[in-house]
Amino acid sequence: MKLALKIGMLLLFTVTSCKSNKSNLSKSESDSIRDTTFVVNTDAITYQKIQETEKEIVLDIDSVLKANINIKIDYQDSLVYVIGIKEFYDTANGQIVAFTKLKDNSELFAVVYPNTFDDKMQPNVLFYILKDQEWVLVSKFDSSEVFSFEIVDINNDGVREIQSIGYPNMNGNYWNNFYSFSKEDNKIIAGGGFFSSMYEFKPQVSRIDVEYGGSWYIPNTKTIYYWKDQKLIPFKEVEVVLKIADMEHNDYYIKYSENLTLVKDSVQLVYKKSFRGKKLNQFYDNFFENN
Repeated sequence: MKLALKIGMLLLFTVTSCKSNKSNLSKSESDSIRDTTFVVNTDAITYQKIQETEKEIVLDIDSVLKANINIKIDYQDSLVYVIGIKEFYDTANGQIVAFTKLKDNSELFAVVYPNTFDDKMQPNVLFYILKDQEWVLVSKFDSSEVFSFEIVDINNDGVREIQSIGYPNMNGNYWNNFYSFSKEDNKIIAGGGFFSSMYEFKPQVSRIDVEYGGSWYIPNTKTIYYWKDQKLIPFKEVEVVLKIADMEHNDYYIKYSENLTLVKDSVQLVYKKSFRGKKLNQFYDNFFENN
């Protein structure tokens, strides 16, 4: 309503200005003002159409699941979207429904993100298993945002994991969270995650190398993770961080931490020193290659 009122006042002001100055304008100048008025009006119409469209395409997830009870998925298909960013039918509010098999000749799963415009509702990532021609909810996790899902076999054991990928920030970094299926508990388990757009899977050794870089005031970080007992466990980490983050100083610390036994889910600080000299630069630059 406020936007419409502002646009209306702008139109009124523009038209009034046109009328009051018409006698002093050449033909080209008069045409230019009419064009400006038309553009403002068109923008208002476009905005209204977008708002109406967003309201119309919010889909009922249960109906979508029921419509795909007989969907045929092969293990080689990876993740098959029926709603979401990967397919032609893309909803404006980020709803996702996709299907997959995490193991050859095994259960069929539905991966769902029923996003909503309601700020009072916490979005969830939902996981279903198809049992006797019915989709059964087995796990539910809070998630502030999901852009898409991927399938990856992190430890090369023939059982794939589900990766959720968030929306990138201004520096291109985003949340990556990992989920796996527990046959014993018959549910999906949250295995942790990291915030970065630079990472490399090394499934032969159950490892992920993650590098974070972006904001000038946040440490540049390299972390080695191992996938153990369906959890992402940090093994070694190195950080280069400003001593004083005030845009006037350029002195840095280097911090090295490790968790060699992989028993805990966090690393412990080994040393912190001034980041000076060729040796420390090489230690950071070649961290993944040398560990």
